[in-house]
Amino acid sequence: MPFTFPTPWQPPVEPGQAFRESCTMQAIVSGVVGGGAGLVLGAVLTPLNSQLQQETEHLPLREQMRRGVREMGSQSRSWGKNLLVIGAVFSVSECFVEKSRGRVCDRPLPPARARPAPVRCLLTLPCAPPPAV
Repeated sequence: MPFTFPTPWQPPVEPGQAFRESCTMQAIVSGVVGGGAGLVLGAVLTPLNSQLQQETEHLPLREQMRRGVREMGSQSRSWGKNLLVIGAVFSVSECFVEKSRGRVCDRPLPPARARPAPVRCLLTLPCAPPPAV
């Protein structure tokens, strides 16, 4: 087997890669995943904090099941909506911060000794301030 020199790493170029990495698509995917997780969590956690047992002790089993499933459905929808919104908002904000941090500046940075001390902030952009007029 002949020796070959390693080549520089090239990112994979796929037809839909730019679409999948867009902020809109990331928000949709994280919203759907968050909503699904919320539905599951709502269904699992509803019996743990339910007040239905005291209300339905005297009812027939069929009515108890009907009320239990109804409460589980409403709790699942509530959890699903909440986690959908949380996932989408987090994903969009993270994507916008990443995009703004990675953008290319049209103004050069001043020399290192003229720069102020670094500020630790998520929204601090790497661009230089506009020149004073």
